[in-house]
Order: sequence, then structure tokens, then C-alpha cells
Amino acid sequence: PGKFGGVSFKLSYYNEYKSYLRMHDGVSSKTLILESVRASSGVYGLPDDASFTYGTAGFRARAEVLPPVAYRMGLLAALRAKCLGSTIGVVITASHNPPQDNGLKIVEPQGEMLIQQWEPYATLLSNTYSGSLVEVLEQLSERLSVSLTCRRGDIIIARDTRASGPDLVRAFVAGATALECKVTDVGMCTTPQLHWIVKQTNIRRPNSLNEYYQSFSDAFIELLGKDIAPLSIKVDCANGVGAQSITKFREYLSSHLEIEVYNDGSHGNLNENCGADFVKVDCSP
Repeated sequence: PGKFGGVSFKLSYYNEYKSYLRMHDGVSSKTLILESVRASSGVYGLPDDASFTYGTAGFRARAEVLPPVAYRMGLLAALRAKCLGSTIGVVITASHNPPQDNGLKIVEPQGEMLIQQWEPYATLLSNTYSGSLVEVLEQLSERLSVSLTCRRGDIIIARDTRASGPDLVRAFVAGATALECKVTDVGMCTTPQLHWIVKQTNIRRPNSLNEYYQSFSDAFIELLGKDIAPLSIKVDCANGVGAQSITKFREYLSSHLEIEVYNDGSHGNLNENCGADFVKVDCSP
């Protein structure tokens, strides 16, 4: 599919070659990892006019230019996970942006945003052309005192409902697994849910979405008080991933809160004439 349609075949072929090399002595783990990066990065070449900056919201851009960035963020996230020896998260979303956009941002082990000190590293890697990527990656690992061959840490990834999401997940996974970092794909969920899953994983508590709905619903009911008459709210889900979440909450809160869902994605486009940003910018109810 699309420009990067041959990726799966090419990476599969290289992984078979890497397995063959592993069966023979004399090839170091670091050499294999760097060769893996060299092979897979060629699939995800940057455009000639590449210019990306990692900010508070991570990366945001037109979706068609992001697969090479997603690949490089797979490398960076693997480095971060190895550095911390913990589970970190990545969410593929562009929040209030139009559906043709997408983005990526990294989540720290306790559910925080990526620390500011690592934002320049994300920007550096995202703008490094494939021919220089192995060299820059080696320099970065030495500067951060992170061994490329260590087996510490892993990554949880999630995405929103944008059609470009699956391609960006594949590109990200190609980068992370080139550094032999495990990636768990939890599919579609909201950004707060991904933050919660990552934190729960690191404190070794139940981390399923069913547990998420149950714990927050219990907390809401306790805060509300059992003797309060049922309340009613209306929720504009902007035709996005929040619709499936709020619909699920309805099952847990039916006796305490009546939830009317609007713009649930069954028709209409993501963020088009709906959602919080539309109300704010257009001052329209």
C-alpha cells in the first residue's frame, strides 16, 4: 500500500539474512544491529527538503511525509527504553488536526511527556538522512551511555482512528525492532488511556482497558455519591477515537450518568465542524 508498500517483504528478507548470520560465529551483536538499521533505514528515506521538529505535542505533519519520521522515532524510543530499563509509550495521533495530518509523541514510564532534554535528540534523528543514520545513532548511544545491544526496556504503542495510523505503526516498529526492542501494539485508544497503560505497566498493576474503565468509573461513582440522582451529559466526540471510549464508559456508568454521544464517527469526518477546537476557534456552540 502506497509509497512504502514493499517494506514488509524487504525487512522480512533482511531478518532471514540476519538470522543466518547469527548462526555463524564472528559477527557481533552490535554489528548485526547496525546492519539491521542500515538495511531498514534505506526503505524509509527522508525527502530532500526534510525539516521536522519535536515539540510539546511531538511531531505533527501531513501523514504522507511521516513514515520516515516514524521509523526514526522507533530508533529513538528504543534508545529511551534501553536507557531507562523501563516500558515507555508512543501514541500516533494529531489530536485536533484535520484527518490528513498525523503525528507521534513519546510517553515516559510514569505517563509523563518525553523529558525536554531528549527533544533535541528526536529532532536530530528525524532529520538525519539514511546514509548518515548509523553513524549518528552510534554517536548518540555513546553520548547517552546507552548500549545498543542491551535488552532492557520495551515499548507500548497506540494510535487514533486516522487512516494513516497503521502505516506509521509499521514504520515505527521497523525502527524499534532494528534495535531489537520489543513493541506491544494495543491498537486504537485515546492518548490518556495510553499514558495510563504505560504507568500501570511500570508499577506492575493491572493494565487492561477493562481495568481502566472499571477503576475510573468506580472513582467517579465514589466522588459523586451513591444517593445523588442520575446526571446527564452530552459529549461531542469529534468523530474520533474518544467515541469508542465514552461509549464503553456508558456501560459502566449507566445507573449514575446518562451520556448522549454526538459525532461518534458513524458519519462525518474527524474534527470537521465539530469537537472542542472547532468550538474554541469558531466560537460556535
